[in-house]
Amino acid sequence: MGRGKIVIERIDNTTSRQVTFSKRRKGLLKKAKELSILCDVQVGVMIFSSTGKLYDFASNASIKSTIEQYNKLKGNQLHLENSNSEVKFWKNEAATLQHQLQSLQEDHRKVFGEELSSLTIQELQHLENQLEMNLKCIRMKKDEIMVAEIEELHKKERLIQQENLDLRNQAVCYIKNTEVHSAQAPSRVKAAPLHTRELCWEDDTLEHVQLQLSQPQPQPQPQGSELSPGNIMMGLHLN
Repeated sequence: MGRGKIVIERIDNTTSRQVTFSKRRKGLLKKAKELSILCDVQVGVMIFSSTGKLYDFASNASIKSTIEQYNKLKGNQLHLENSNSEVKFWKNEAATLQHQLQSLQEDHRKVFGEELSSLTIQELQHLENQLEMNLKCIRMKKDEIMVAEIEELHKKERLIQQENLDLRNQAVCYIKNTEVHSAQAPSRVKAAPLHTRELCWEDDTLEHVQLQLSQPQPQPQPQGSELSPGNIMMGLHLN
């Protein structure tokens, strides 16, 4: 008779569980050693009992070096897997964007009235409704911009009107101040022209007097100094 099939489940009996663990642990470590020798591979096995005791086997120097090599290779493998996953992700992303671009280009051509022969009545009606909705949105946006510009122009107009009013008030105040200063001026300012004429007249009189005094007076001729015809002739010859 053949051996009965053992059900793989937890052994409730503690003694039986410990006996089974001891037998199978030894068999597992033996198989690991045989595998490393027969196939010339690096094998590392670690077993922790229910009480926390460690049992291990390493085909090379120590289990520590086997773990370090495992971490190194696992890290490289994870990096490669991540790189492959990232490349795959970006390929899918590029394909999705390409599909969206093609759809947008088709919609763009339809909006401008191109390639409409393949559309059905329902599709054409949907396109017409979409265009009318877009046109309505465009008009609303245009009206908003125009209202904002008109409001800005009104604001500038009110500002200019206020500036003109301020300038007019300043001009009125300046004219009033000028009239007040003119009314309060002393009377001697008005008499200044007459005084100036008197001074000019006095200067002219003084100059006239000086001119009269500077005229040469005729000198009296001494007796016996009258010129005779002979003296006159002598003077002519001397010259």
